[in-house]
Amino acid sequence: MFAIVIRHSPYSSQLAREGLEAALACAAFGQDVRLYFLDEGVWAALAQQQGQLNNRKDLGKMLGALSLYDIEHAYVDLDSLQRRGLSLSDIHTELQVVESSHWQQQLRQATHVLSF
Repeated sequence: MFAIVIRHSPYSSQLAREGLEAALACAAFGQDVRLYFLDEGVWAALAQQQGQLNNRKDLGKMLGALSLYDIEHAYVDLDSLQRRGLSLSDIHTELQVVESSHWQQQLRQATHVLSF
């Protein structure tokens, strides 16, 4: 299983976008992919994004493609959301909100962990 961890905000660098691209590429080759948005990476999980304000493509469209690539396990850390004043209604519908203990256990079981 590939665990793709996105910890960086979506528009301060290309890391969040590269993480999403890595997840889609792994899934396209038939790999089991789990996607995690932690820390500042939760900003990449928002349903309403305005990347064009920073002259960047909107990552929300990529999130909408997760199901097309059979990525059924995409998670947002609840603690990270709460620390940033975000709520469940702010998150893209393709994603599930989970507590830290859930994703930490899954990361320990991953055969490959890629952090962006």
